[in-house]
Amino acid sequence: LLDLLTHHATDIVYLLGVDGTVTWMSPSVTETLGYTPEELLHRPMFGYMHPDDRIVHQERRDIVLSGLQPG
Repeated sequence: LLDLLTHHATDIVYLLGVDGTVTWMSPSVTETLGYTPEELLHRPMFGYMHPDDRIVHQERRDIVLSGLQPG
């Protein structure tokens, strides 16, 4: 079911390593951004985000990595 959802979603779904690099990317990235999932593997995801979005995602990542619950 998870495979079916992620491969047919119109949203971009991705997994990041603790260092912020892409470890998996949904195929929808090709239609949305023009990259194949393979082109983004092992690259830093934050470099592809709008600066305003990057700040929010980095803050959330830091919370997850610290083990704290978001406020």
